[in-house]
Amino acid sequence: MIDSSEDNQVDWQLITKLEALLFVAPGLSSVAQLGAALEISNSKALRLLEILNTHYKKFHGIRLQRINARFQLTTAPEYGTLIETFFRAGSDYTPLSSSSRGVGDRCL
Repeated sequence: MIDSSEDNQVDWQLITKLEALLFVAPGLSSVAQLGAALEISNSKALRLLEILNTHYKKFHGIRLQRINARFQLTTAPEYGTLIETFFRAGSDYTPLSSSSRGVGDRCL
């Protein structure tokens, strides 16, 4: 958990860049790929991923899924039924893959 003093030291601008990369990534992204794109060390990239995931768990309906040291955005598993109902109700949207819906989710 991030306490308020640590939260003040977090580089949220860098985290929002990380989030943008995760959002546009066509699939799983490695720490090395994300770190290289942001021009930061792998250890710093991993720390930012942990902070972002903590933030998501506390305030959002999305999560950061980790599979074999690679990461992607996914919906929170607790909203799986809601999302399935949304798509079954005749939505014009195409359903997401099961990993994007948080099915079988392995969050950080």
